[in-house]
Formats: sequence, structure tokens, C-alpha cells
Amino acid sequence: MTPRGRTVRPVRRLETIAEMNARGEAALGIFVGSTDPSITESVAAAGYDFVVIDCEHTPMDPLTTLPHVRAAEAAGIRVFARLWDLSPAAVQRFLDIDVQGLIIPHADSAESVEAVVAATRRPPRGVRGTCPIVRGAGYSREGWDEYVASSEEDIFISPIIESAAGLENVDAIAAVEGVDLVYLGAVDLAAEMGVPVASPEIADAWRSVAAAAERHGKRAMGPLLPDVDQSEAGAFVLGMDLGVLTASLRQLLDSTAPAVRKRMRAG
Repeated sequence: MTPRGRTVRPVRRLETIAEMNARGEAALGIFVGSTDPSITESVAAAGYDFVVIDCEHTPMDPLTTLPHVRAAEAAGIRVFARLWDLSPAAVQRFLDIDVQGLIIPHADSAESVEAVVAATRRPPRGVRGTCPIVRGAGYSREGWDEYVASSEEDIFISPIIESAAGLENVDAIAAVEGVDLVYLGAVDLAAEMGVPVASPEIADAWRSVAAAAERHGKRAMGPLLPDVDQSEAGAFVLGMDLGVLTASLRQLLDSTAPAVRKRMRAG
């Protein structure tokens, strides 16, 4: 807290995914690729538990992510980011604006995941740079030790297994200290395997990821897969904002256009 009792960080404590899992609930979220933070507000209003700002497949960066962080905090949901750049400098920029978790794409080895975890910890536990005059710390040195402890304890990390190499190394990846959930990137993995997402190979991959996570006291995370038992999952990402919007617009058009357009008299 600042000397006047105000802080940039949200006053209310948000429930963690681990806490939701402990009472038997999986967390539900959406990838967000739109720069408009109204999308994050809408996701929260719809009842989701978190958003993942997609900085891998969209133009999003820390500057465009920041309004989403503010919107998520105001709405009371968690905000994570899927990064395109996993260097310590890039990780630090997202953590400094108070992104609460990282989704790590193309996690092919335990060593690559360990490097990202180290980028979220300050020395001697890691390599994250130190600057108290950032948004996450309330732009103040007041309460710095408390902020360091809480920010490192609360950071959520989920590596994405989306290649044959990642699948081969999934047990070692799941064992990395600091990893919370292990994500199955079904679409990329299916593309590499040359199979549909709805295939026995991807179902087997889910079971491998879930089993590896369970061996190390963790849970799996990923998309919903048809006809696959995913009862052990800790979280699901149910789609991407603009994809959901496009599908809804198509459904609305398909359900109304034939009747409405026929009402217009020719000529």
C-alpha cells in the first residue's frame, strides 16, 4: 500500500485456479486477440474466470495488453498472456504491468520452461530485473518486499505441449517447479502429426499430458476435445474472442437472413 492507503493493484483477492480445482471446479477462459478491452469486460460479464491475451498470433504487445489488465482487474477475473517472445526482457515487461500468468507456447523441453520460470523470479531464485516504479508494484517502493513475495507466489505458468518433442518430454516439463498446469496445444500438435484434432492420436496425447501432470501433483489444461474424458482437467480455454464473435454472427445471419430478406418486395 502507498502511504495514503491507495494501490494500483486490485484490493480484492482473486481466487486462484488451484483454489477452484480444490473445490472440484475447472476454470474456464477465452483467448483474446482484439485490442479493445471491452472484449475482456464482456468475457467477465459472461461469467468466465480468466482471459488469455494472445500475443503470439495477434499484434498484441504490452502496450495493447495493459488496458485488458485494467479491465480484468476491474471486472474481477484473472488475466494471463500467451507470449511470442520468451526472453527475460519480454517476460519482465508483461509482469511489470501486472499480467498474472504466462502461457508458454512451443514448450519442447524442461530446460526451455525452466528459463521462463527463472524470468519470473528475482535473484537469487531467477533473473527478473528489479524496478519498484512499475504498475505491478503500485509505482512505489512502499510494500516492495510484500509485492515481490506475492507476485512470485501468485504467478501462473502453463507450458503448451504442441509438438512431438514436447510430448516426448512432457513428464520432465510437468516436473518443473513453478509450472501450475500443463496445456495441450491440440491444433498445432494435430498439424504436426498430420491428423484431425478429433482423432485418437490427439486423445492419446491428452491422456499423456494429463497423466504426466498428475504424476507431479498438477493438472492438465487445454481445449475441449470431443468424446474424450477430460474430468481431470484444471482449466479449459473455450475458444478465441474473434472466432466466437464470427461464429455468433454467422449463426445470427443464418437464422434470420432467409426470412428477413424475403420480406422485401422485389422492385
